[in-house]
Amino acid sequence: MGRVDCMVDAKKTGAGKKTGRPIVTVVMITYNGVRYIDDAVGSLLGQSDRNFEVVMLDDCSTDSTPEKVREAREKFRKAGIACRTFRNERNRGTGYSWDRVSRLSETPWIMFLADDDMYLPRKVERTLGFIKSHPAAPWFYHDVVIMKEATGEKKGYAIPQFNTGRDSMRHFFELALANCFMVHNAVAIRKDVYEKAGGFRDLRGVEDFDFWMRLIEQGFLPQKMEGEPLLVYRSRGLDASRFPYQSYYGSFVQVMNDFLDRQGLAKTADRETLALAREFRTGIYIAYLMRSARRGNFSLALRAFGGMVRRDFSPVQFAKMSVNKFSRIFKGEN
Repeated sequence: MGRVDCMVDAKKTGAGKKTGRPIVTVVMITYNGVRYIDDAVGSLLGQSDRNFEVVMLDDCSTDSTPEKVREAREKFRKAGIACRTFRNERNRGTGYSWDRVSRLSETPWIMFLADDDMYLPRKVERTLGFIKSHPAAPWFYHDVVIMKEATGEKKGYAIPQFNTGRDSMRHFFELALANCFMVHNAVAIRKDVYEKAGGFRDLRGVEDFDFWMRLIEQGFLPQKMEGEPLLVYRSRGLDASRFPYQSYYGSFVQVMNDFLDRQGLAKTADRETLALAREFRTGIYIAYLMRSARRGNFSLALRAFGGMVRRDFSPVQFAKMSVNKFSRIFKGEN
């Protein structure tokens, strides 16, 4: 894929257009994001429609990110974009921070932007248009461009359709088993829906997967905004992420255990959906085991294996999924 321009000339794109009081807030979180945050902020300043607000939350960075946040607030002020900034008193992680910054928003709709991703120039414009034409949509999303951090390679990712009506929960796990996931910063959501569904939980790295799952579980089905990609998602790989892999996989196991426990009480999911959910949980255990072994942490690998055996262990399923996971894990992928 060719070069994707995220930093644009406001005079050429008409950036600066505002039409009344904003109905959307772009919420941002950052932690030691000094390397990337200028690109993220620049992509907001380059929007063809600037009729939005910004709320930024620094998760107690230890580098010069706080200065970058102050600079960003001044840039937004000069551009006529309302921006409020906050800082956690201690490092709390992504789940807590996304929830806090989302609840600090004051508009009917919320959009998300991590400090290492970038909006493409028409994202806000297209989002506002979709809200106008689909006012009852609880949440929606669009396609993205994935940029590999290591190589700079860019390629389009068409996020699949997650709304299949009554079968949406089952389809969610079918997509997860096929390694097809929602992209956090491609989502826009009504704030009332965000609050009714409970928002992001205090998890490390999987709070978005957990939230999309709970939204669908509660009957809040998304719509897809068709058309060109509107976000550049920077893929850095789990090994380059800002949280330990133990926290990541531990949180993932917790999310799936919680879902299966809820379904055990509510008895609303069909047998096929539950079987897919258990299969996906087995895959998480296998990935946890393999990544631990790859890093030489064999005691943790044994604990992961023990946790899997105590659950719904199937030797056949274990062998099948291990083959599928092996190459991804040992290449450093999720």
